[in-house]
Amino acid sequence: MLGQREHRERLRLLAVRIHPTGVASKEAVRILGQEKVIDEQTMNTLVAAIGFRNVLAHEYGRVDYVEVYETLQTGLDVYDSFSRQIAQWFRTER
Repeated sequence: MLGQREHRERLRLLAVRIHPTGVASKEAVRILGQEKVIDEQTMNTLVAAIGFRNVLAHEYGRVDYVEVYETLQTGLDVYDSFSRQIAQWFRTER
């Protein structure tokens, strides 16, 4: 188990690694899950969302607009869950 100082440093480095291409973003989310900052369900949903974002950004000629609509109607709760879990981690890691 990482000490508090090492844990904070790892998360700081994680924040630096996140960028819009999605490649590092997936890994960053996985690290948050592995470190128990976020739960497994949130981790898996966010990794899938990052993949979905990559399809939208890079393969827009093959986008299923019904799937996009349905995702926007039903798939955004994970961001509230993610925010709550991150906030909880910051409250307990001080």
